[in-house]
Amino acid sequence: ESLSTLRYASRAKNIKNKPVVNEDPKDAKLREHQEEIARLKSLLSKMSSDACATNHVPGNTANGLTEETLTEGSRLKMSKEANILQAEAAAKMNQLRLDHQTTEE
Repeated sequence: ESLSTLRYASRAKNIKNKPVVNEDPKDAKLREHQEEIARLKSLLSKMSSDACATNHVPGNTANGLTEETLTEGSRLKMSKEANILQAEAAAKMNQLRLDHQTTEE
């Protein structure tokens, strides 16, 4: 084998390909936002289930909270935060749908 063949083989060996999926940028953004909304919904449901479990079990010290320390005010605050998160997620999804519909037309 000649020296030039060995050099060619060495260069060919070092070639690295990075395949990329052809995807519309707006569809990719929509998919990312849907994944974020799903993540936030699961986080929200986990928070509410943790709060319910902590509220109903006497002496439960999960997250350092006892039934006595969860006042009505803190329950309302958690409920309001959950509602705000849901509203933000719904507004984001509606805006994305409108943007997507506008680009399709």
